[in-house]
Amino acid sequence: AAGDRILFGATDRDGRLESGLAATAEGGTLLVSEISDIAAEMQARLPRFVEHHLYRPVGATTEVAFAGRLIATATVVGDGPSPGLRADLWDRFGVVTLRVPPLIERQEDLGPLAEAILAEETAGTAPKVFAADVAAALAAHDWPGNLRELRNRIVRAVLLAEGEQIRAADLLPERAGAAERGG
Repeated sequence: AAGDRILFGATDRDGRLESGLAATAEGGTLLVSEISDIAAEMQARLPRFVEHHLYRPVGATTEVAFAGRLIATATVVGDGPSPGLRADLWDRFGVVTLRVPPLIERQEDLGPLAEAILAEETAGTAPKVFAADVAAALAAHDWPGNLRELRNRIVRAVLLAEGEQIRAADLLPERAGAAERGG
């Protein structure tokens, strides 16, 4: 399947190996983001890779050893495996568990994160800065999408804001619309 080819690679019609992510990350770190979102069929092929660091490219007859670090992320609710994640994968990946609090619990990080993202997104282009009303708007928002939402809102504001200042209304236009309507 496509997931196998992407992760493990495949042999082409002439028997040449097309590298997958595992081969590309060889000697380094392979990050599997949101592992619980991977299809169940693909999850069924991961335990051997996770536990023994062995995989077989699609169409190959021999296994390949993976000499790297394997890290997976998952959005966890409670203490057990994420919905959609096989319990045996949870056990195999659960050697070290790090809880990263959501942005709503890290108000002190919002400003520095926003500034870093803004600097990254405007590197090599016309500079933009946050207006004075942005700090309060960042603190007032719940950030259900966490860092991805913050990044996406800043990217959109960089692209659409007029002038060099990004205002709260550029980051959170739905709030600006509600304020204009008296809500």
